[in-house]
Amino acid sequence: MRRDRLMDDLLALSEHAQAQLAAALSDRFQFKKILGRGGDFGDLAGFEFNAERCGGFLYFWSDGSCEFHLVDYVRSVEVIPFTRRMIATVAEVDEILGKLGQTALHLVAPSA
Repeated sequence: MRRDRLMDDLLALSEHAQAQLAAALSDRFQFKKILGRGGDFGDLAGFEFNAERCGGFLYFWSDGSCEFHLVDYVRSVEVIPFTRRMIATVAEVDEILGKLGQTALHLVAPSA
């Protein structure tokens, strides 16, 4: 029962984060929900987001950590390197979302 409640909480956090990022990125990206149980850091709820030029992911683990990453596919470089960190507040999630969103938008913006 406790495990199901924890997965529900992870899923709610992931869906909130995905909705926030999707709103910031408009329709330029496709999103894919990712769920898993019993991984290296516990249960997982997150999402991947991709456009022609770049893509990344944001995963929430039941041990209280999150992982995120953003890659520029055109230049084949990590724009935001793979990062795993513990999170304790929604404000920390919002900070990560801001970083991912702003950087991804910059990558898909038309060149001047």
